[in-house]
Amino acid sequence: MERDLLPLDSRKEVYRDERFETISNYPSASASLYRDTFPPGEEGDEEWRKLCEMYDQDPNVDNFFAANAPTFLPKGATKSPPSPLTELIALYILANEPLEPLLDALHPNPAEVQLERLDQAVEELWHKAGQLATLVRGGIIRRGPSTEEITPPEQNLARYISSQLLQGVPEAEIREFLKKRGFSQAEFTRLKNLKLDPFP
Repeated sequence: MERDLLPLDSRKEVYRDERFETISNYPSASASLYRDTFPPGEEGDEEWRKLCEMYDQDPNVDNFFAANAPTFLPKGATKSPPSPLTELIALYILANEPLEPLLDALHPNPAEVQLERLDQAVEELWHKAGQLATLVRGGIIRRGPSTEEITPPEQNLARYISSQLLQGVPEAEIREFLKKRGFSQAEFTRLKNLKLDPFP
């Protein structure tokens, strides 16, 4: 991430026609300049002649080295900010960092942010990150209702019920024990039906 941050200092972006048009701008770079990077024909010849004149070079050479030569590298025009900025923004969100400083630093006019759409995008990012992690860890993603998630206290109780049943404790006794602690018959049945293995 630290390495990815380095080129951002030289980046210039313009958002127009729903694209981020981007260049890397190195105003005081040293570079070798080549004639064949200019368009062929009279227009390119004139541009090359002016450049050579600026650096006191013979326009008949094919290339020359220029110290402190402003260099502009095109990075394209894309629907989202080009790499690594999109990845860094996503990592910032997934690290649970606050949105306001991010908007203050990067948005040209934070007052115009569509907060509802932004919150929706954050939620979608977390959802997609969860799907990605599920696939990487060998899990299954399918359409339709998802498998019920279980909170840590529910997990603990479900394992306790399984453990008691494996030890031969009558179900009625376990149910009565949990009832005294505020658990209903429906909650007991749901947790029992999870059939979680006892802790090893």
